[in-house]
Amino acid sequence: MRKAIKYIALLTGVLLLGILIVYLTLMYQNRSFIGPSNKEFVEYLIDNKTVLGKNTFFEHSGHILNRESYTSDIILLGESQGIADVQELDKSLFLHFNKSKGTRYYLAEIDSLGASMLNSYLADASKDSTLLKEYVKRVRQFTPQQESRELYDKWSEIYDYNTSLPDTAKFAVIGLAGALDDTSDMAQSSVMMSNFTKTIEELQLQNESFYGFLGLFHVLQNGINVGEVRDHKTFGSRLIAQGFSVTSIACLDIDSETYVPANDKYPAYLNGQTKLLSMDGPILLVKGINDLKKATYKNSNVLFYLDRLNSPYHRSLKLTTLKTNFFDGEFSAFDKLASTTDFFQYVVFLRNAKANTPLNESN
Repeated sequence: MRKAIKYIALLTGVLLLGILIVYLTLMYQNRSFIGPSNKEFVEYLIDNKTVLGKNTFFEHSGHILNRESYTSDIILLGESQGIADVQELDKSLFLHFNKSKGTRYYLAEIDSLGASMLNSYLADASKDSTLLKEYVKRVRQFTPQQESRELYDKWSEIYDYNTSLPDTAKFAVIGLAGALDDTSDMAQSSVMMSNFTKTIEELQLQNESFYGFLGLFHVLQNGINVGEVRDHKTFGSRLIAQGFSVTSIACLDIDSETYVPANDKYPAYLNGQTKLLSMDGPILLVKGINDLKKATYKNSNVLFYLDRLNSPYHRSLKLTTLKTNFFDGEFSAFDKLASTTDFFQYVVFLRNAKANTPLNESN
């Protein structure tokens, strides 16, 4: 009996040691991949940032981004999925561009049926909460982390603003996504471009400006490597190739809670709110994110201008490589001679943000 106890204790010790070794190895690899902060980058970021309040964009009808961004045909916001502050940022940005440049067409990562639901909701003389809840539920099939109270509230507030506009200036939503049975990011890139150009032709929108709220993958403006696929053309890069002028804003985050409902992509143990998907590990890793961390403080949302004069991001690929542990979804720049600003021009960096909350029937 005593020998058996010793054997079990030895086996337990070996197992715990093995787990510790694996953990320390993973932490070392993660830290090495992200890299330390760089003084040149940190100093540039500190000098070229705006700390964002809840409605910073909405409260300004003037220029917050660089002046040239307001002449872009299309502004794209690439979200950190499942974070409540991103929904607020999306609303604030869209309404800001409506006030500052008259943008009224909203590009959504939803199919035509979902877009039709939103357009019907916006056009109704009174708020149809049932229809909006049905839309929120439909979103789960495309972007599960968005199905939330925050998504519902965002469109309720956009409805209120839309009612103040004259009929000729009312908002319209364009659904870019394809069929539900083929929703991989790479499959959707060409579908989204096809749906966008088709809508422009059918509705004669050649002289309009657009704002889009999409997954981070889709707003990148240059070719990327995804697994074994080389030089994949994202939606953003396809827009550039077709001659559209595009400004992309990437949302990145650390120490933030993420809403991850269980589905066919994510296991049940991640259900609810988790900090495991912070972009400095242990699961998601963005190369160069420590520069952003060094240039900010806890509990803040900060806009960084990456493409100003003398920006080190003009000669670097920092922030364009995302690695994942245990899940698919990593990507990196195909053209090693490109720079960060060939992919996006701004970053909104979220620290200690809160997760989306589920929209319950009782809400």
